[in-house]
Amino acid sequence: MPLAPGARDVTVAIPVHTPSRPIERAVGSVVADGARAVVVCHNTDPGPIGDRLTGLEGDIELLALADGIPSPAGPLNHGLDAVRTPYSTVLGSDDFFEAGALSAWAELARGGADLVLMRTRTVDHEHPERSSPGTIPHVRVGRRRRLGAVADRLGYRTGPMILARTDLLRREGIRMREGLRHGEDLEFTSRAFLTAGRIDLARAGLPHHVVVAGAADRIQAVRFGVEEMLRPAALLRGQEWFRAAPAPFRRAYAVRTVRRDVIGTLLRHAPTLGDEDVAALRAELAAWRELAVIDTALSRGEARLLGEMARASDVAGMRRVADAWSGLGAVDRLLPASAQGLLDREQRARHAASGVLNRLWDRARP
Repeated sequence: MPLAPGARDVTVAIPVHTPSRPIERAVGSVVADGARAVVVCHNTDPGPIGDRLTGLEGDIELLALADGIPSPAGPLNHGLDAVRTPYSTVLGSDDFFEAGALSAWAELARGGADLVLMRTRTVDHEHPERSSPGTIPHVRVGRRRRLGAVADRLGYRTGPMILARTDLLRREGIRMREGLRHGEDLEFTSRAFLTAGRIDLARAGLPHHVVVAGAADRIQAVRFGVEEMLRPAALLRGQEWFRAAPAPFRRAYAVRTVRRDVIGTLLRHAPTLGDEDVAALRAELAAWRELAVIDTALSRGEARLLGEMARASDVAGMRRVADAWSGLGAVDRLLPASAQGLLDREQRARHAASGVLNRLWDRARP
């Protein structure tokens, strides 16, 4: 199959952990656009997977990695290490690219971007006709070129749905954090956002990266415990490059982590908390608040919740905190705890307003 001009300089790393995955759909969406696919058979026999790819034409490389570690990071890094093209990205074995997506993103990258953030949509595994658009970072309204990691709140895009300049990844040593079953891409994306010279967002109307949700045996469907949910951000906080990053960058990640990982983990795990979970949540909260002052970014409800979390010394107390959050209305969840918070770009109300205004912008300028 001849390479399409738009995607000939793109390689996609695709880890696969079992031959039951629909790997031919993922690989087919890559080679149909003329790009190169590197399929990493992780702790599984490559033979049956190769059989599933029989009949596909294009540049396909099949690699094996037997590390015995139930983490997607190892095969993702192994695949990215095999890239020999100017641009790189990754794809889950359940997922796929819409026709022409890689060509469109490569064209943007060749315009000068080190990173192109993909548009995504999610479909249901059991009912693929059910589709929902993915969220984009809460960027400045109408901003699609030359994004800023802090100004455009890129820390909330932790999934690696990014087309990257390969030499950036190699030069900066940007890799997935190996050994983690969850959150292995947090360090990858955060360091990429910090070091990229130019970051663009694919405009509305371009093809999507499609995420297939609901497959019970895919790694992302596993439910992780409290310590495992908190560990990726804790490891990020301890990295020398992160601690040397500009203060606004570190603060943005502190707000994001407290909001998503600390509060989010408490709310998801409240019914099954143990004493060690309470200690872990309190310790992580204290560590991030020591790293950066986040108070003006908090909503009324968040400020109240964090104060109560810091005082809760047992499981019952921490569950009461989670119950109190569930009873809050939109005003307490969104409005800032202080008037100063109205000027803070990390404030929840400003996030919500950005989301609404950017959707309207996309409709007006597809």
